[in-house]
Amino acid sequence: MSSWLKCRCGETIGVGSFPNPGVSRVLSEEQYDGLQDPVDRTALATLFLSLDSLIRCPRCGGLLLQRAGEPDFEYFSPEPSAR
Repeated sequence: MSSWLKCRCGETIGVGSFPNPGVSRVLSEEQYDGLQDPVDRTALATLFLSLDSLIRCPRCGGLLLQRAGEPDFEYFSPEPSAR
């Protein structure tokens, strides 16, 4: 099943495939340290599914953040480049 996200710049970003090179997960140090055994695949899978998602728009470079368990994305504009 495909899933798509529309950036504020109008770019449509595919986010449904797995693994997806355009989607990253945000892992805090506290979440990492909370694992009893970092190589336990079940614990890692459970942790992975509970993480926030971060997507960079390939067109404008903006970041879209989806907090775990939330349906909506927050948008963060890239800094204008100095010329």
